[in-house]
Amino acid sequence: MKTLLATAVLLCASLTLRAGDLIADIKAQIADTSKPITLIVDLPLSASLAEDFKKVVEQVGKNEPGTVRYLSLREPKTGVITVVETYKNLDAFSAHLAQPYIVEFIAKLDAAKVEAKVRIFADAN
Repeated sequence: MKTLLATAVLLCASLTLRAGDLIADIKAQIADTSKPITLIVDLPLSASLAEDFKKVVEQVGKNEPGTVRYLSLREPKTGVITVVETYKNLDAFSAHLAQPYIVEFIAKLDAAKVEAKVRIFADAN
């Protein structure tokens, strides 16, 4: 799937506070939110949070039919996890954010003051 960068890099100091803002940013930057939306998220996670994240990945695969791709990659040198997330549309992404395991994981990120780097992409076709 070809993608096109639709917005500048967003730095999220608090994902709990930014989740709603992220949806608003997507709506502002992507003309047709009924088409696929991809996010690339860099997560500098502790070992404990990385283990929690593995459980999240399992749940996404089992419970989210609107999630087209949820690929996680770990940079060996820094341990930063990069997640490539593609959703059928904005509604599917909103449903993802509302899942209890996502809400719980975001709360853990917020408590640990994890700063995530989020990039938003729109389908280039």
